[in-house]
Amino acid sequence: MAGSIKGRNHRDINRRMGRRTGAGGKGRGSVIKAETIEISGLKVHFYRKNIKNMYIRLQEDGSVVLSVPAGMPEKTAIDFFKSREQWIRKNQMRTGMEPGKPVRRYAPGEKYRLFGELYTIDIKPAGRYGCKIDRDRKEICISVPPHKTAIDTDKYMNQVSRKELRIVLEEAVEKWEGITGVRCSGWSVSSMTSRWGLCVTPAGTLRFSARLAQQPVDAIEYVVLHELAHITYPDHSRNFWNYVYSYMPEAPQIKKEMRMIIDYLPPSE
Repeated sequence: MAGSIKGRNHRDINRRMGRRTGAGGKGRGSVIKAETIEISGLKVHFYRKNIKNMYIRLQEDGSVVLSVPAGMPEKTAIDFFKSREQWIRKNQMRTGMEPGKPVRRYAPGEKYRLFGELYTIDIKPAGRYGCKIDRDRKEICISVPPHKTAIDTDKYMNQVSRKELRIVLEEAVEKWEGITGVRCSGWSVSSMTSRWGLCVTPAGTLRFSARLAQQPVDAIEYVVLHELAHITYPDHSRNFWNYVYSYMPEAPQIKKEMRMIIDYLPPSE
């Protein structure tokens, strides 16, 4: 997901209203009431929960989840939502989580994004899964066993893209360790959706988002350099950015152009 934002603590409001959040016998975070509404032209999944604060979260289909304390007045919740509308729309554009995207079906002719390029999908029946990537013709031929669903194929292709990403990352980490003289203690690929990479200090281990597989190679190299730099500079101080830019002067432009592009929504049952 693109992320979530939390509202201020409304304990005082609830006290003045003479209401308690939650409901008897319900566990913390449990849903008291759920409905779908529209606010400012946006589809909103509105949940009243046994929680203390209000939260907004974006979903991959472009809709928005608004979770509020069970006793929160609706007007207060809607006012909170509207106060964050600019953040919501900005992040819908930045992450590609905009309404109206087609659902991934893994049908011939669909597109698949890999390292900044769009490949055309071809599907062939087979006894087991397989994948051939023709980089010259920009085609991906996926062998699919019978009775497999789009969800099954999506899981398989996620494994394929992770494998391809690891090859690129291995080369990029080795390259930038050699250039900078800074070495990490190890790296891995994870399912992070809120950031491209992470440096765990002081251990010096790096984690990279699997979604980097859709980014151009120069963007992946920027993320590798960025996280390696955090081993020396844990913050985002001027010294940190001067260090990154000294090795990659084009980094500001690469950073500006990096955004999550969602061409298709995940397949569903």
